[in-house]
Amino acid sequence: MTLHCSFLTRCQPVSLQLTRVPSGSLEYLETKKQLDDLVAKMKHEDDSFDQIRKLYSDMKNGLKVLNSVQPAGGHCPRILMEIYAKHCGRLSVYGLKHVGDIHTMCRAGVTAHEMAAASIKVVRAFAELLMRWGRRYNCKR
Repeated sequence: MTLHCSFLTRCQPVSLQLTRVPSGSLEYLETKKQLDDLVAKMKHEDDSFDQIRKLYSDMKNGLKVLNSVQPAGGHCPRILMEIYAKHCGRLSVYGLKHVGDIHTMCRAGVTAHEMAAASIKVVRAFAELLMRWGRRYNCKR
């Protein structure tokens, strides 16, 4: 099983453990579930930020605004991260790669209200999709 995990320390030990246990054993199934959950969380974080970026590129004059060069400000990144965490959960170590996106949003002038609205919209869209698939979704609404 190959897994590409940039910037994630927990990923490699889980995948190595998976290769060391007999296939089909209880330990194998538990380890595979841990790995699947980890990959799902990573995908969720990537997809969430992709959707939030898309919302802002549509709302605020496209990529021109998102690529503007202005200082990010002192408290803006922290506030936007707290808003994202409130609605979607805290970022994993892997998800910290999206801190640059948060700084970009601050430079583009994204407000706390806009970030909250985008986070809620993205979370609801994912929740509805996963409900259709019959899976449990634990993100706050």
